[in-house]
Amino acid sequence: MLELAAHSVLRRIIGIVKQAKFFSLVIDETSDCSVKEQVSISVRIANESYEAEEYFLGHYETTSTTGESLEIIITDALQRFGFSMDDLRGQCYDGAANMSGQFKGVQARILKLQPKAIYVHCLNHSLNLALQTVVSKNPYFRDLMSCVHEVGTLLQGSPKRMGEFQAKLGSNNPNMTKPRPLCPTRWTVRVKSIEGLLTTYKESLDFLEDLKFSKENVSYKAAGIHSQMEKGDFYLGLLMAKTLFYSAECLSKTLQDPKATVSGGIQAASIAVQQLLSLKSMDVFQKLWIAMEEKISELSLEEPALPRCRKKSKRVDNSTEPPKTFSDAKERLMFIFHEAIETMCEEIGTRFDQKGIQIFDKLEIALLTASPGNESALEEVSAFYGWDAERVSREMAVLRAFPKMDWSSTNKIIECFRNLQPESRSMFPFLQEYFKTILVIPCSSAGAERSFSTLRRIKSYLRSTMCQKRLNHCCVVNAYPDIVDNINIDSMLQEFVSIKGRSSTFGSFMTM
Repeated sequence: MLELAAHSVLRRIIGIVKQAKFFSLVIDETSDCSVKEQVSISVRIANESYEAEEYFLGHYETTSTTGESLEIIITDALQRFGFSMDDLRGQCYDGAANMSGQFKGVQARILKLQPKAIYVHCLNHSLNLALQTVVSKNPYFRDLMSCVHEVGTLLQGSPKRMGEFQAKLGSNNPNMTKPRPLCPTRWTVRVKSIEGLLTTYKESLDFLEDLKFSKENVSYKAAGIHSQMEKGDFYLGLLMAKTLFYSAECLSKTLQDPKATVSGGIQAASIAVQQLLSLKSMDVFQKLWIAMEEKISELSLEEPALPRCRKKSKRVDNSTEPPKTFSDAKERLMFIFHEAIETMCEEIGTRFDQKGIQIFDKLEIALLTASPGNESALEEVSAFYGWDAERVSREMAVLRAFPKMDWSSTNKIIECFRNLQPESRSMFPFLQEYFKTILVIPCSSAGAERSFSTLRRIKSYLRSTMCQKRLNHCCVVNAYPDIVDNINIDSMLQEFVSIKGRSSTFGSFMTM
């Protein structure tokens, strides 16, 4: 029965994808609780209303994660679902070598089969890598985030310690955000972890002070973190980190939207960079400094001071420039804050400027630029996708004459085109394919990541011996509750009774 329900759902999904014609692949892999590698396969389409949709097709077990093995799994799945490789227009994976490798990665192998399937390195993964680079390059923020993680680990590592901490919070704030460890697999938890420590800073200090004098084996760790938190510049670092990561995490949430497009993601990234650059001002830092001074006077924290100047050994210091000197601690901390902002903006700009989406940039240039300024870009994309450049140009010229069309951005153009009557849209056959190509290219593999959350709930330690077929059927049924509710139960029961000679047991099923 579970298999029949899952197959009924998949047949519905296959019909939707085939009706849309063009599709893209979104793939990621993870290991389940039985230490088996699971490959999640999803497709992205643009429906008849010119809205992007993503559909999960299932998990596929594999013992090898090489590019060749994953290519076989992907092509086999597409063939069994009846999807033509000729209609593939995009692929989105993470930056692992087996997926993004230039010669033997999955994206390179798929490009050999379908050159039109441009590869996008998941923008969410790219953003996460940019944030990790900022933290790793800056020792100040690296040590700060390590302390934030350790406080959350100490607190949530023991029910006894959690109870003691809750007692310090009192009964007035039972739902207050508490310190939590940083999760390496989630994209938007840094700000929540920092906020948890900021809102409970006094209680955390008291908790760590009690813990360092206890007989627990983590008392030495608590003593080290407590000594760091007694410094005013540690509190200032939390304020700077929260300010720094907030814009990036807002961007991350935007990119996780299943309807997010590459053009929208790149535009949102440019806005995030502008927001970060606006933080690089004396006024912003001064507000953070004043907040730190208030906390110092409230909790009697140590005033920020310049660290002792240490001369590096020539064996490890190859720089010819003299070390930067500061007149006071405030100047040094402001320099660290501004340097982190510059690094983050540079990393986002570098990682979002991907070679694989250069043809996508040409699609936007040809669409947004009026003729004859778009001729070069239009000829290039028309040759790439096999379109008639002259007819596409004529259709664009006619569409530009419509009075209610907004040509300020790609999303605005598609939104206005969507609002036209179906009969009017049918008069632009090349632009219909043009817009669907723009919409169908994915910018994030968040859909595959969401399927892993389902995997953890279904294949738990209580059901660790579940076979692959049952696991896949459970995941498909769980992913589409709306479609399952509309399944024709009578036809499914009739099919159940008719297979494997069950009619002798159940008789013939007849609807009333």
